[in-house]
Amino acid sequence: MIARRCVGLLGLGLLLAGPVAESKDPTSSSNSVPTAARDTGSPPRTADIQFIRRGEDLYRAHCASCHGSSAINVGPVPDLRRSNPATLAALDQIVRGGVLSVRGMPSFAKVLMPADIAPLRAYLTERARLLHQ
Repeated sequence: MIARRCVGLLGLGLLLAGPVAESKDPTSSSNSVPTAARDTGSPPRTADIQFIRRGEDLYRAHCASCHGSSAINVGPVPDLRRSNPATLAALDQIVRGGVLSVRGMPSFAKVLMPADIAPLRAYLTERARLLHQ
């Protein structure tokens, strides 16, 4: 069933994250969110680390099988670290509402609650922040 969820995502990368970029992640030596930001001039963290880690747990349980470990692009699916602000704002409609189901992104409304979206968004925002350090 997980493999079926990943089918049809070829065009989704362009919609969610723009052009597919190189998938090398400078933080890939660790699969968890670092506890402290490096001093590189990157934007400050926008959420509490426990909240981000809750999002990371949700991501690993429900998203990583298609979108890759640590939200790093794997093949035709989007690199979620590169999601634009509009996509992150519409995360509930995408993940739970199924608005992109015709493009291969199924609804997760049966397994994710509305309260799960904010931690997921915080985790993806943190991954994007770390990408730009």
